[in-house]
Order: sequence, then structure tokens, then C-alpha cells
Amino acid sequence: MEKIKKPDHQHQGDEPFLFLMKYQWYPSSLLSYFLLFALGITVGVIASFHISSYLSSFDQIPSTLPSLAPETNRSALVIEHDAGRPNSSRAAGTGGCNCTTGVASKEELDLNYYSLSSVPLKNNNTRNSTAGGHDSDYNRSFDSYEFMGGDAAAVEKGELIGIEGWVEPRSAMHNMTDEELLWRASLVPKVGGYPFKRVPKVAFLFLTRGPLPLAPLWERFFKGHEGKYSIYVHTHPSYNETVAEESVFHGRRIPSKECGWGSISLLEAERRLLANALLDFSNERFVLLSEACIPLFPFTTIYDYLANSRHSFVNVVDEPGPCGRGRYSNLMRTVIKPQEWRKGSQWFEMDRKLALEVVSDQKFFPVFKKYCRRTCYPDEHYIPTLVNIKFGRWSANRSVTWVDWSKGGAHPARFYRWDVTMDVLRKMRDGSRCMYNGKETSVCNLFARKMLPNSLVRLLNFGPKVLGF
Repeated sequence: MEKIKKPDHQHQGDEPFLFLMKYQWYPSSLLSYFLLFALGITVGVIASFHISSYLSSFDQIPSTLPSLAPETNRSALVIEHDAGRPNSSRAAGTGGCNCTTGVASKEELDLNYYSLSSVPLKNNNTRNSTAGGHDSDYNRSFDSYEFMGGDAAAVEKGELIGIEGWVEPRSAMHNMTDEELLWRASLVPKVGGYPFKRVPKVAFLFLTRGPLPLAPLWERFFKGHEGKYSIYVHTHPSYNETVAEESVFHGRRIPSKECGWGSISLLEAERRLLANALLDFSNERFVLLSEACIPLFPFTTIYDYLANSRHSFVNVVDEPGPCGRGRYSNLMRTVIKPQEWRKGSQWFEMDRKLALEVVSDQKFFPVFKKYCRRTCYPDEHYIPTLVNIKFGRWSANRSVTWVDWSKGGAHPARFYRWDVTMDVLRKMRDGSRCMYNGKETSVCNLFARKMLPNSLVRLLNFGPKVLGF
């Protein structure tokens, strides 16, 4: 029988399609093929990205450079140009490189001409340009960028903090709390020596209620000795009298708090004065004074006496009566034993080493603050007791401030205008004998109190004849 031939109405190009139609597809197979396809695309994208980054690293700037497009949101750059580079700037007459402050253009970011540095500088014009060339600490054998976080305008104005602002604050005012101030003042460098020219200074700490009525005498005393002293004034917070700009006391008030006689607040004020003075790393000696104190010798005599002393001058006395051990509280026994309790003059003079111990003390001061109240008078006991327990060898065990207690009572004698005579001043200066650096001397008292405001005219008149200034 002859087979009937079916009409050939299928095109030759449809064979693959017919094959797919005849193949049985399962859901699991479809999912597997889809995952393989997605995986292949992902691997390809990642490989392409890494290859592109690798190739571009040969001729592009690293992505760590800051963006320079938005002018209001960019890092400040200090660009040092070598003498052989275009647009270089040289300090006139110095032979050193004069670093310029600004923002680099994209063309200047070529790594063939510049390398990166992270050393922040405050003012390269003054620090790097010296008569003999570059400062050794900042030598560069290549051009460099030096990135400094912050606003570029701060760089142009010279407001970035450098070594000068850190070791010698220009202003006595700040916004630190007492806790922050004591922490900051207690910092001690471990590196020996100083990376700047240090001239030891005497810090004069004035603890006052308000004005300084004897300021004209002090002005005469300080005149011509700038750079060897610093002044800090702690007064009542409500006191707002202005001081003439030409005065040595102008701008020397520190952030103050109200304090009362015989209270712990008076001791806190003393520590506050010490802490502010310790912010200046050049202050080596610290003397506490009041508005009723006067100097008994010229500045050079007092400066040399303190600068060359091997001891601090803190009066430490073991007084058994009611005004001595009678003020001790048994509640202190766990930290301070009765036999360790001491009394002394409030008006101290100490070196930097002891001053650091006073402001950083966290063992004895809290005990005094908690238990030394009412008739305890912590300003007469805290520092003498601290020195007796821990630093007895550091002190000469006497004060350098002359005070007259001969009349008795809770306060020393006051000197009115008619009490101030040349004989009285000579007695204050030379009427005592003491030990200084192991030798006996008649120069024991460098300051005296309590002088009333109406004694100023006589002090100014007798000064050149008796005081030496």
C-alpha cells in the first residue's frame, strides 16, 4: 500500500523551535538556569570593576585626596613649592621656602610633583622660613601637601593652634569648667627638654575681692621685666571694672567663682589660680598674693631669689592647740591621721613640681571638701597637710610673705597710711633670719601685707628709698 505523503508545510528554519516545543520543561530546571545566568552576570560585573580600578591606578590620583569642587566644604591645604617649580614663592632675604596657604587646583595634584604629608602646621611662614633656611623639624626634600582639618579661612587668618598657643596661652580667659581646667593643667610632657625657647617665669596669683588699689606700686615693680613674669587675677564674678589697656593687669582676669573667707571655696579659688597659671609651660614659680600685698624688693631680687631656690616656701606647723589639731575631724581618719594634720600660712610660694601635685590631687582634697567645714579653715590646713604627708623635703617650711600677728585675733594687723614708715618697711625686709639653700640670710620676706589703700601714696614715695624701685 502506498503511503500518503503529508504535505510539507513546515519551514526549515523552524526546527530548533520545534525541538524546544517538544522538550518537557520543569519548574526546578527553570530556576536552576536562572540562577546560573544571574551568577554569571554578577561575576562579570565584579571582575570588570576590579580590572578597571587596577588599570586606573597607574595614571590617576588616589581617592584619598579631598574634593576641591565645593568651595564652602573643603579641607585647607598648605602647598610647599620647590624652587624649581612654577608659581614658587620664596621668603625675601631668608633663603628659605615661603609656604603659601590656599587651595590647590586639579593640575597641581600631580603626584609626580607632590607627595602627601599629614603634619599640621600653624604658620609656615614664621616656622619654616629662618635665616639659615628651613627649621630642621620641618625640612622637606620634596614638595608636600599638608592637610589640616577645618575651614580654609582659619588657616588664612592664622587661627589654627600651634605650639605657641599650647604652651603659652595669650588670654587668661577660657570656657573650661573647673574639672576640665584641673585636668588640662595637670598634663605633664614625658619628653625631656622643651621644643621652644623657654625663659622661666614667676606667676603672680592675685586673690582679690575686686579692684587692686595698690596697682600703681605693682606697675612700677613690673616695669621693664616683661617676659619674666605672668599675672593672674581671681576676683568676685560680679566685679566688672575695666582696666586700662596699658596696664600690666589688663586682660589678666581668669574665670572666677564667688568664694567666702574660711570656706572651701577659698581653697578652690587658690587651686583655680594655680591651674590657670600652669597652662603656661614657662611659669616655674607661683606666689599667692592679695590686693593688700606689696613687694619688698625690686623685681630682679625677687626673681633671682625664687628662680634659684631649691625649695618651695610653704609654712608647715604642728600646732597642738584648738587652732591647730583642734580643727581636725575624726571623719578624716581613714585618709589623714591626726598626727599628720598641719597648719600654715595661706600665702604660699611654690615651684611647678609642687603646683602640679596640688592641682592634680584627688585623694586629700575631696576629704577636706567633705569634712573640713565651719571652723576648720581649709585654706590654712590643706596645703600644709598635703606637703607634710607627701612632699616635706620640697619645702623650706616657711613663708616669704611678712604678716604681723602680734596683736592677736583671727586677722593680722592692718597698715594704714600713718603706719607706713621707712623704719617699718626696713623691718619687714631685714628684720628676720632664716635659711636659704642651706645658708643663713636676712632676706626672708619678699612680700608684706596687709596694706590698706590709703597707704599707697607713702609707699610710692618711700619705694625708691627703701624698696629699691
